[in-house]
Amino acid sequence: MEKFLLWLFLSIALLMLTVGVITGIQAQHTLNREIRINGFVTDLTTRTDAEGNTFFYPIVSFTLPDGSRKRLPTTEGSWPAAYTVDEAVTVVYDPTQPTYVRIDSPASLWAHWTWTLASGVLGVAFLLAALLAYQLDTRASPR
Repeated sequence: MEKFLLWLFLSIALLMLTVGVITGIQAQHTLNREIRINGFVTDLTTRTDAEGNTFFYPIVSFTLPDGSRKRLPTTEGSWPAAYTVDEAVTVVYDPTQPTYVRIDSPASLWAHWTWTLASGVLGVAFLLAALLAYQLDTRASPR
């Protein structure tokens, strides 16, 4: 039984660590592509989730390097409202996806690394479980 658990936990650990590496590389590529530009909050929209909680989503306005002006909603909301109308912010966007914008903040940066961190922690946990199963297996088998 310990051998089965060893291989099961080791397989899951390798899978989780692989997912962590892949998502980490993708997150870094996304961050490297992004452009930061000055903008400001022009409005706050509200959305209510299934549980009745209301979140505030800023709409930002900014000017692209080519001179065109954009006014777009952000994809990240908060409660209470994290920004006020007319507040100056740094807008972050990917030139390959110019309709997806976010406000540069620690919370939005951490959101890029969520899958990497979660799968990395799970990978290490399963690796430790595999090590424990290995120790149990070596104690159980006679020499």
